[in-house]
Amino acid sequence: MQFRNIPQTLLSDNLNDGICYNEIVKRIENYADSHSHETIEKWCYEIFQLIKIHYNNISHLQIKIKKKPADIRNLQNGVIFSYSEDM
Repeated sequence: MQFRNIPQTLLSDNLNDGICYNEIVKRIENYADSHSHETIEKWCYEIFQLIKIHYNNISHLQIKIKKKPADIRNLQNGVIFSYSEDM
């Protein structure tokens, strides 16, 4: 994440002034529990949209998803897909 303005937590050192990353994780988990997609590309884009609509101080957002190794010959470390966008 890159921010449009200086995040208030840089100045205040107060957790209440910042983004709660635990809240982001919970949003993603709730979304994952109620949605299904066949591709990591679609998952990545949907998670991107989920975060984008809840945080308006973001100027650039990048989401990366790593899929654990599948049954693909000679693919040992999985696949990573990334999507980013300036806001």
